[in-house]
Amino acid sequence: MKEDKAIEKLIDLTDGKTCMFCTYADSFDVQGSPMSTIKTDKNGHIWFLSDKTAERHDHLVGRSHADLFYMNSDRSYCSVKGEVKVHSDRQSIEELWSPMAGAWFEKGKEDPRVSVLEVIPNEAFYWDTKSNRFVSFLKITAAAATGAEPEIGEKGDLKL
Repeated sequence: MKEDKAIEKLIDLTDGKTCMFCTYADSFDVQGSPMSTIKTDKNGHIWFLSDKTAERHDHLVGRSHADLFYMNSDRSYCSVKGEVKVHSDRQSIEELWSPMAGAWFEKGKEDPRVSVLEVIPNEAFYWDTKSNRFVSFLKITAAAATGAEPEIGEKGDLKL
């Protein structure tokens, strides 16, 4: 998918969803933690609230790359590779703040540990089955019996 359709698909697969947010201490040391996406904007940038004292922030110093892996309850999946910008300005925090975020920060949005992570995707790939497990199982079983490749959904690159 290209441009507008790709961003629309990315928003559908990531906005308000939880992902495994992966950063790298070095080329071989990946660290992942579950993160809730606050929003995916009209440019395809993915936004999170984060704790400045979290290990992921240490990994982002001098190396601003992250991989995001989404697995949604509707059997849709998305992987995103992107560059990360860290924001600490009050306006960004205020814009993304919600009462749920207060569970992570004792002093609320005024907590000095609060930061905003903006992931600017440079690669994204999706799998979208939209079939329940039983239907997918039947399609896979039929394909195995006939030797055909199962048709269980769509997948592809998102050209952002």
